Amino acid sequence: RQPKQILYSRRRIRALQQLYVVQAILAHHDAGLGRPAFYFLTSMAPDRSVSGLLTREPLPWWLARYILCDSVVYEPTVARLVDRYPQDALHLTLLMLSTPVLLAMANPSSLYVLIERAQQEWDRIRAQVQDILAEDGLSEFRKRMGRAIIDREARVRVLLGSPQCPAVEALFPELKMVYCWQGGYVQPFLDNLQQQLGDLQAIFRPMFSMSTETVAYLIYPRVSTDAGLPIYPGVCYEFMEADDETSVYRLLRPWALQVGQQYLMVVSDAYGLRRYQTNDVFECVGMRRQTPLLRFLRRAGLSYSFTGEKITDQQLL
Repeated sequence: RQPKQILYSRRRIRALQQLYVVQAILAHHDAGLGRPAFYFLTSMAPDRSVSGLLTREPLPWWLARYILCDSVVYEPTVARLVDRYPQDALHLTLLMLSTPVLLAMANPSSLYVLIERAQQEWDRIRAQVQDILAEDGLSEFRKRMGRAIIDREARVRVLLGSPQCPAVEALFPELKMVYCWQGGYVQPFLDNLQQQLGDLQAIFRPMFSMSTETVAYLIYPRVSTDAGLPIYPGVCYEFMEADDETSVYRLLRPWALQVGQQYLMVVSDAYGLRRYQTNDVFECVGMRRQTPLLRFLRRAGLSYSFTGEKITDQQLL
């Protein structure tokens, strides 16, 4: 079965990238976390996924220079090392050197697996991190981090001298927020990740809801920190009742939703979607000026996700 092919022009990618960053900034600002040091955890290997396209597109100069100057979105010179080192060692190197306050990712399983591997394979990972620190590919990253990198690298080398994997609060000493998907099939990973982070007591904030096809809703902390508004420009939102298959013949406008009820989202946009059923199930948790506040619940028909993949129980049989 061929994967879905969705049109993503460079203009569309740039708009989504800025949306992703701005939504993370809003969550950071609302929590009053101070230093805007973000780390966007995504694959370093070349791929055509939406998250890959978003992180590889260069940030606008004003955003990179004045707001995210101490953040890691995508480091092309480090990513070139992916043929020689595994991504867990590369990411851990950058994470320890950048000391992020906010760690953003789509699926919390990405961070969960990274921490688990560090704890279980510390001898392998610390040897690889030591080799990575000696690579010329880090020179641009060191330059961008400024004078702070000197003390950070000294601290990292002390950690690498430990025969056991250091505690998570030593690896990520300034981490205060994890910004990622929540609910549905990722919830088991989220629960385990909260246990892994232990004494860090990091805040967990949900990302805006987005699938490969479209943006489902945006989160504005002044309205709600865990539910969003379906108001992304250029998208027409309609809904059908989640438990009534016949409701496809009587689609509902956003202002017609009932608080406490569950709905499937149907979208149309300028990129070719015409009443496309996303199979995402949302609960209407409130209304703001005739606009529903939605919370993502699950994918319709999706029961399990053992390693982050989207599969149903029937596909395992």
